[in-house]
Amino acid sequence: MNKYETICFLKRHGFPYPKTYHLSEFSSELEFPVLIKPESGRGSKGVQMCYNEDDINYFRKKYDGAVVQELLGDPDNEYTVGIFSDGKTVTSIIFRRYLDEGGRTKFAELISNHEIDLLAKNIARACNLVGSINMQGRENK
Repeated sequence: MNKYETICFLKRHGFPYPKTYHLSEFSSELEFPVLIKPESGRGSKGVQMCYNEDDINYFRKKYDGAVVQELLGDPDNEYTVGIFSDGKTVTSIIFRRYLDEGGRTKFAELISNHEIDLLAKNIARACNLVGSINMQGRENK
């Protein structure tokens, strides 16, 4: 439920992750545009695109406890991965998401992608998952 702690977990375990900073500590380490996200919560609620320093300064006044994150990839390569583990066996299902103007899924296509599947299963094992989680991400270089 904590986006910054999730990034720290990914980094600690050697998984790919977007560069992420606490908004209060951010000082132009990333190229614009960037994303501002509430540190706590789930989904895309409260996510804002920032195009310049004026936007950053506006959100510094508006949000307490937000993170700034680099924008990776493009919306045409966005995925949701459903992962389930019983503590022994890990399974996943991958959907390519097609988004509307508001960033909501308007269509999802079931796909097979070995790299995404392997990454999702390795993350599930690293966090000793028993149960289910969803991961969202973008395919990037």
